[in-house]
Amino acid sequence: MTTASLGIDRWRHIVQDLERSGLAPKDYARRNGLAASALYYWRRKLADEPRPVPSTSLAVSFVEVLPERQPEAPAAALYQVGLRNGRTVTVPPVFDDAVLGRLLTVVEGGA
Repeated sequence: MTTASLGIDRWRHIVQDLERSGLAPKDYARRNGLAASALYYWRRKLADEPRPVPSTSLAVSFVEVLPERQPEAPAAALYQVGLRNGRTVTVPPVFDDAVLGRLLTVVEGGA
């Protein structure tokens, strides 16, 4: 086998086989009919190549996350408070009870 006729992909395979074999490069070359100098050259050259990322790497996906919106209270959800003096106070579903208490006291003429 002539070393000049082998392509880079074949040399990758040969170098990988050499590493798996556990043989010294010159012994591997002799057994496989290769020039030891070519084997040393290609082993060094291929060691400098960037290694490809395995295809089993984790895939990344994105999911849109939106803040939870509080539903707006419909107009019918307002509270109507009828006072002794005949007046009506409309109160939203969320209110400060201390402020409402002071307001009712004032509106009913207690303060």
